[in-house]
Amino acid sequence: MIPNHMTPEQMEELRLEYERIGERMRELAEKATDLEKRMFDVLKEIMKQEDNEKIEEIRKNILGG
Repeated sequence: MIPNHMTPEQMEELRLEYERIGERMRELAEKATDLEKRMFDVLKEIMKQEDNEKIEEIRKNILGG
């Protein structure tokens, strides 16, 4: 809520501050999305490595160690 006693200059300053906050929020949302994607990629790599280790263990068991 904007008080009625604000000058036009104060209102403009407030508007600009809201714009800066909005831009910063967009930047943070983009970084969070990028981070989420990277975390998912890392998780996929970990799962592949675990799968490869399990496959190797099974192969060793089948071949007698």
